[in-house]
Amino acid sequence: MNVVANASSSLISPPLVCRYGRVLVIDDDPLFQIVISESLRSSGVSMIDTANDGVEGLETLAKANDSYDLIAVDLQMPNMTGVDVIRELSRLGFKGSVIIISSETSNLLRSVENMAKLLGIDILGALGKPLDVDALNALMHSSRERKRGDNSAHLSRTQVIKAIENRLLVPFFQPKVSLKTRSVTGFEVLARHKELGTKSAPGDYLEAIEKFGLSVDFLCSMIAQAAKQIDDWPTRYRALKLSFNLTPLAVQDSGLPDRLLAAVVRAGLDPKSVTFEITENHLLECTAASLEVLSLMRLYGFDLSIDDFGTGATSIEQLRTFPFTELKIDGRFMMTSDSDEFSRLTVETSAKLAGMLGMTVVAEGVETPAAILFARRSGADQVQGFHFARPMSADDTLAWLSSYELDCRRDS
Repeated sequence: MNVVANASSSLISPPLVCRYGRVLVIDDDPLFQIVISESLRSSGVSMIDTANDGVEGLETLAKANDSYDLIAVDLQMPNMTGVDVIRELSRLGFKGSVIIISSETSNLLRSVENMAKLLGIDILGALGKPLDVDALNALMHSSRERKRGDNSAHLSRTQVIKAIENRLLVPFFQPKVSLKTRSVTGFEVLARHKELGTKSAPGDYLEAIEKFGLSVDFLCSMIAQAAKQIDDWPTRYRALKLSFNLTPLAVQDSGLPDRLLAAVVRAGLDPKSVTFEITENHLLECTAASLEVLSLMRLYGFDLSIDDFGTGATSIEQLRTFPFTELKIDGRFMMTSDSDEFSRLTVETSAKLAGMLGMTVVAEGVETPAAILFARRSGADQVQGFHFARPMSADDTLAWLSSYELDCRRDS
């Protein structure tokens, strides 16, 4: 029987909502402009502008006062290449996302994509020509939480502290599901803003929290809130593991393990039921201090996860050096694994490597039954993504758990 693929689509496949309201397409092929514009409209984009080359595209961007959420740019164009456009977008401080489009080889696309990331550009993905409409649609509805502008500079330290103390940032829960048993193994706890909307991550606050060195204060608040919100759940649900995000900078603090242990115990949680995820795209320096901190956290019973694996600077040697117990494969590789050979190999190799090191493998960004099957074939142990549920409040999570269990019993 297909693992969870037979579950009710109304239950585990919520309608996808496009995150991008205004898009600029920069491409010198008029026919391709029409094709991608129609595809973007069908994905839910309301406003689409086009430009015939890089020069015209940058002029259009300037006139629009940087109001574009997304720019799709071809690499091979007259007057100004897509590489030049990306470099100029970095110089201008463009805060939206970028899709790279080209008929060039996948190796070149990956090189340009890596260049753009180093320049600070938020790359949504790379697409080849002719256009793969399904791949474009998957990118437009990506489950990754993306930055939608940088307003963190407008937040003062006092404002951020008050937001934490007044609990304006609240926990939402996204389930992780076992591929072997179909059971829910736990939840990643993600932050949402109580007043400004709960549909997307409060990126401005999260950036400011890290900038002002308040990551651990915020983390302790999230632990306390999450524990309190699930306190009314049935016992069998309260035993599920909770995962919280931890910044690599905090790992340099020798007092971190004791502080987190105190917060977890004070919240009434078992340390063995708590996982801390460290995002891989922030370099985790291999120092005596970081090794001491992570070793103590493992001794205290916490699990440690390397998040977004495949997108950052973590090496095989670091996987062996640090006491990680879990590896999470970045969702972008899962979403493009059927169309990009490098993505497929990244998923398969990462899962095999982690398995050899005795780590649990979690595939993120799972949005289709085909992705679940691929995750199983690749050796993943668990999956997480919109195919099951978006991040939910504690009350919605409890209702989802009951419905999901009922659906699984019907299919068994």
